[in-house]
Amino acid sequence: EALRLMTVRLVRKSSRAPSSDGAAGIGTGRHWALLKLIEPGMRALELLDGDSVNRAKERVVGSAERMQYLRWNYCEIENYLLHPAPLRRFLERQTSLVGGPVDEALAELDQVLEPSFRTNPLSPSRLQLQWLRSVPASKEVLPAMMQVAGLNQFPKNRYFEIALRFAPDEVHPEVRHKLALLKFAFGAGPDPGSYESFIAHA
Repeated sequence: EALRLMTVRLVRKSSRAPSSDGAAGIGTGRHWALLKLIEPGMRALELLDGDSVNRAKERVVGSAERMQYLRWNYCEIENYLLHPAPLRRFLERQTSLVGGPVDEALAELDQVLEPSFRTNPLSPSRLQLQWLRSVPASKEVLPAMMQVAGLNQFPKNRYFEIALRFAPDEVHPEVRHKLALLKFAFGAGPDPGSYESFIAHA
């Protein structure tokens, strides 16, 4: 069941195609409408950062009738990587070091989210939640952590390597719900229902 999404033919594009010959870029809705001229049953979903200028409300219908939207509650997906346990495993694996530089890198979290975040990263305080919803971790904390750990110029397109170090119970419940919604959106899984009901039955 979990691998069914891998069998769905997917086309990925950035939110706005590059412009050519001075023309404006093509938005996702227009791009989808054009693709449907060739493949009428094609489904589409736009995954938005929490700070996206596109204010479309989250909507997943599981069909090709309407454009579907998902929006992260946090500022961006990288904010969900701010869990001290997998970050420690990632840094230790990358640097072959324990203690010193790794502890100093994790201390960068304390500078922006306070030490209490480390003990309960899946249930942040109100102030911590406000930061997670408004500040992009990929710009404000992860690069500093990498630098302190000696991973200078570690590119954003490799942050998925941090995600590989997560244990299942460390993954934020919202991420699990969004993945279930993605499966439903493309016909690879059942409707998971609301976030609250999904968490209650997880």
